Amino acid sequence: WWQSAKLAANAAAAKTRVAAATAKLRAEVALVDREINGRKKQFGVEMYDHMSPLISSVDFYTGPMYDDDEMTELVRPLLIVTHKEVAALEAKVCQLKEDVSAAEVGRTSAYGAGAESVGDKLKKAGKTVASAGVEGKLKAELLVLQNKVTATKQEMGIELFGQFAMLEDRENWLPKDRVVRSIYDSCRQDIEAIELKRRQKQQELAERGFNG
Repeated sequence: WWQSAKLAANAAAAKTRVAAATAKLRAEVALVDREINGRKKQFGVEMYDHMSPLISSVDFYTGPMYDDDEMTELVRPLLIVTHKEVAALEAKVCQLKEDVSAAEVGRTSAYGAGAESVGDKLKKAGKTVASAGVEGKLKAELLVLQNKVTATKQEMGIELFGQFAMLEDRENWLPKDRVVRSIYDSCRQDIEAIELKRRQKQQELAERGFNG
């Protein structure tokens, strides 16, 4: 009986270890997926920041971008939409920054100097606390808006990278502009390295009898 119980306990422990190792691998695959997505988002920020000055050019809506018709067809519609969203958000950011500055001035001046009584001091201290609360709320709203600006650029990157990679794979196309090419090449190389890690982890899962 004791030997049977011991064997059963060992089998249960081994099963638990396998389940834990499998769960760990699946979690690592999920982390790799997020890493890939994050790298594409970074690509979007880099590409937007590089290309957005072109929008101020009088030829932007009629001529090719960087003398590259293929890239113009891909990028221009997406860049226009993204720029409109970013511009609207940045206008709100500017206004909020002004509001934050005004709130900071209001907070520092709320207490004032030369309070003549304890009651005056308490009233002015209350105003300072209220002003600080308003300032804190405005700063929180500002942070949300700034994150939205970044997220808008990042979403462009996810779509744009997919289009670039598809064209490269199907037609051996690459951007003609050296800066754009460098940004894209760097991103693709990083993603290929990350995808290699993913395949390795999926292989480990397959060897355990699970699909990644």
